[in-house]
Amino acid sequence: LGLLCAVFRTMPGLPYASSWRRVMAVATWRFLTDHQRYDMLVLEMGVGAPGGMTDMLQTFRPGIVIFTGVAPGHLNEFGDEIRVFEEKVKLIRSVRSGTVILNRDDSWCRRLENEPLRAERLWFGRLPEGQAAGSLPAGLYFDRASTSSAGIAAEIHVAGPDAFPGLRATSHRLSCPILGEHHLYSLLPAILVGLLEGLDLERSCERLGTFDLPPSRLSRIPGIDSSTIIDSSWNSSPRAVEAALRTLGEFPARRRVAMLGCMQKLGDASEDAHRGIGRTIPRYADVLITVGPEARHFAEAAREGGMPQEQVHTFEASEEAARFLKGIIRADDVILVKGATAVYLDRAVKILMRDPDQADRLLFKRESSG
Repeated sequence: LGLLCAVFRTMPGLPYASSWRRVMAVATWRFLTDHQRYDMLVLEMGVGAPGGMTDMLQTFRPGIVIFTGVAPGHLNEFGDEIRVFEEKVKLIRSVRSGTVILNRDDSWCRRLENEPLRAERLWFGRLPEGQAAGSLPAGLYFDRASTSSAGIAAEIHVAGPDAFPGLRATSHRLSCPILGEHHLYSLLPAILVGLLEGLDLERSCERLGTFDLPPSRLSRIPGIDSSTIIDSSWNSSPRAVEAALRTLGEFPARRRVAMLGCMQKLGDASEDAHRGIGRTIPRYADVLITVGPEARHFAEAAREGGMPQEQVHTFEASEEAARFLKGIIRADDVILVKGATAVYLDRAVKILMRDPDQADRLLFKRESSG
């Protein structure tokens, strides 16, 4: 239903029957009266439970598929990452005449390297040191990546240029004002889709020079007392937290603060996942603030990993944590805020913002039942 809502440009609120009735009424009306046609429609075909991809493929058969990999998520429903892969790969195998774009740096995607597929295969990832792009399978690769408070930059190289119509340049410098080197694994497949559709590499890189992410995805927000907030309160998962912590560690700061809420839907792996990340936190942060019961495992493991006891603080509610942090914040502190949506860390961000009147514009908007 989520994909159909996207097609008909409507969105449900909370999962109440009245909300869905309204959504379906609006969708039906638009189907009958709005004859807008799309040249191209970009959709996320995410799965939250076994059988989800099978259901979607009864309605949607895309011509271009991007598979970025498999990460721990929805393990309550799937049990392990193998079952997540088995469900997602149904999408790749469903493409009969089109292109699949695969992450060469992801071990799950590499399982498809020699599998017979009916679709054309393109790859993206990091250019191995000492190798030329021409020695790799057709696709797009990056090297010389750098990060700063201004964003990310990298050299982009095309392998197998004959696969792309009208291609002029085969290398170009990409600079994008978003935080986190890991976002290159989203930008490269987007550029690949453009190349398949006849866009030029240079023009694509130039356009991404003004690209920004939706709110609360590693967004920079001015904080109180001349601090900076890196707001990633939209959601949380193990790989996303690891990437956000690396971004915090690379950000110039007088003091780095990590405010981390629980990660959810990890099933029996939850405690190990929280503790595994917790042991790495002292590498990236000077102060740790956790929110929620499972996030206490972050704190325990961070202390075991060498973070001083007095720099670790645990709370149950986001507002309580924000009020505490508000009392100790200093000029030039950088504060990473990341947690599952259900932890409500966006409320903490609003308390810590220099201009909370801008919250409606700068923070993600929660769905409502009204």
